[in-house]
Amino acid sequence: MLRYRILVVDDQESQREMLGGHLKNKGYAVTTAESGESALEISQRNFFEVALLDLKMPGLSGLDLLNRLKEI
Repeated sequence: MLRYRILVVDDQESQREMLGGHLKNKGYAVTTAESGESALEISQRNFFEVALLDLKMPGLSGLDLLNRLKEI
């Protein structure tokens, strides 16, 4: 079975843990990040098929992050 790699980005730890844990239990390879900036760094070293982004985060918002991820 192909394990899709999913990046979960949220500034709220409880949200990251809940969603990340649920996806891991379903068999996905999950990486989490607490900010848009850290997600961008992680994405420059790793490939993800899916990114689940919180839209409202301090610093780099989810929409800004999405636009930056498209450039990688």
